Amino acid sequence: MSPMDALSPVKPGIHDVDLNDEPTRKIIKRERSQEKGWVFTVISGIDKARQFLGTTAEIRIGRQPENHIQLRDPKVSRFHARILKYGSNLDIEDLGSTNGTYVNNNLIRKPHPIAAGDRISLGDTVIQVELKRL
Repeated sequence: MSPMDALSPVKPGIHDVDLNDEPTRKIIKRERSQEKGWVFTVISGIDKARQFLGTTAEIRIGRQPENHIQLRDPKVSRFHARILKYGSNLDIEDLGSTNGTYVNNNLIRKPHPIAAGDRISLGDTVIQVELKRL
């Protein structure tokens, strides 16, 4: 196991989790306030198979540790994009990144709605947006 694979401190509002891990499922079940939650799964790139559970109104994505979703992809900017939750709706906004943010292979230039099934591309990383029963 490399140092990069070590567990990092949990940031408020978003967690890098294995949703199939039984102890994790029990904790989520006990603490959840809704039956479904937004899950962001990295489906390609250096962080492939990592899952993030979004629970805050703003979810920041980038390489820096201050981001809720911290990616190791060198083509992702330090503060690349953010996802804003409005009730059950989500918007994604590029934060002036070098390589842009794409939703379903379309470059976004202003806040853009996203939904379950959408794919967010940042650098060489692709994240699948899911609304899952927790």
